[in-house]
Amino acid sequence: MPETINHEKIGAAWYRYRTSENHSFGFVEESIPELGIAVIPEFRDKGAGDKLLKALIDEAKKQNVKALSLSVAKKNPAVNLYKKNAFEILKEKKDDYLMVLKLQKL
Repeated sequence: MPETINHEKIGAAWYRYRTSENHSFGFVEESIPELGIAVIPEFRDKGAGDKLLKALIDEAKKQNVKALSLSVAKKNPAVNLYKKNAFEILKEKKDDYLMVLKLQKL
């Protein structure tokens, strides 16, 4: 899902199903896709990330996704964005959090 201003792409959000053999740091299980989100620096803290995240969550609900997972550095200000959107810390590591948003009963 791209986010644009004046037809210029300023960010994107996506989720991907991964396998136990091929995954990233946000992996929980094969039935829960990992979320990715990026906003170019000059548009951060202006609501673009929140808009992208909400649109992606809505799309995941339409597709009957049971949950979304992600990994985020503890120092990343986006932690607050995820918490505000009901992501919960599933596991705390030294420098990052593994977070999950439950969309259906697990």
